[in-house]
Amino acid sequence: MLAALFCRDHPETLRRGSEYSPSDWKHQGEIAAWYARWQIPSSAPACQDTLDGHWKVPLPGKFKIPGDEGVKEKPLLGQQALVTGSARRVGKAFALALAEAGCDVIIHHGKSDAAAAQTALEVEQRGRRAVVLQADLRSIDAIAQMAKEATSAFPKLNILVNSASTYPKGDFLEAGHHLQTESAESWDESMNVNARAPFFLIQQLAPQLEGSGNGSIVNIIDRSAFVPFRSRAAHSVSKAALLSITKLAAVTLAPKVRVNAIELGAILPGDEMTPEEREKLRWGGVESAVSALLFVLSTPFVNGETIGVKGDAFTYGGQ
Repeated sequence: MLAALFCRDHPETLRRGSEYSPSDWKHQGEIAAWYARWQIPSSAPACQDTLDGHWKVPLPGKFKIPGDEGVKEKPLLGQQALVTGSARRVGKAFALALAEAGCDVIIHHGKSDAAAAQTALEVEQRGRRAVVLQADLRSIDAIAQMAKEATSAFPKLNILVNSASTYPKGDFLEAGHHLQTESAESWDESMNVNARAPFFLIQQLAPQLEGSGNGSIVNIIDRSAFVPFRSRAAHSVSKAALLSITKLAAVTLAPKVRVNAIELGAILPGDEMTPEEREKLRWGGVESAVSALLFVLSTPFVNGETIGVKGDAFTYGGQ
């Protein structure tokens, strides 16, 4: 089924770099059967490229369901989502993609009022309802208040995307936040925003998500959850903690709520990066991240998994 979703109607849109390595498909014959069912030629280059077990995630669009004569254009139509850190950058791309897929969206921000308002406007331009909520994710009280306001604004809230993150500034490959030099302030900042906030937001929203009948949580992590960045010690620990939270919540809230993670690599260069730093990596762009998010949210049998959208991240992991 997943092979069919990935190849679907336009195998030429498959991209290298956005990879998912499922453990379930052990026989190429089963994959070929899906090709036949979907009437996708196994000779198609993009389909051949997936036979190594790494499935390239295409941009979401129209896709057919076996046995269904119709075409799903808005797979999340009528659903309601909260995306933290969605005023700018990848979080904004998530919010707009959810709106395109048919969701009403709560745009959370910490201190980006103008950017959040612009994102809300763009959600509304896509024909969906938008609500802006401000909350300092370093504060437990602010998290509880945001959860209360979110469920009040969207009584049928069923999607939570923990996208907000803090990242220590410094040189691209050598930030200076080593085990030997990491400060208590930097530790608290990373752990509170990247791990504690998602944990308690999940805790606060769990009853709502469970009651929705199709709750889904997606936590955004990066390569440091698996291979610590030596010069960003606290950040690495916080992302590893968020990965653990994902696994814990997946087994705790199943089957009413699915919980997955997306591991992002080099998606967008930082605003402060020099041209020389930007040229060191191949950048995936927000389309790859959006594709993974919509895949996870629209595939009801995926739970407790981490989808890698990391491209060349392994080339700088551990720095």
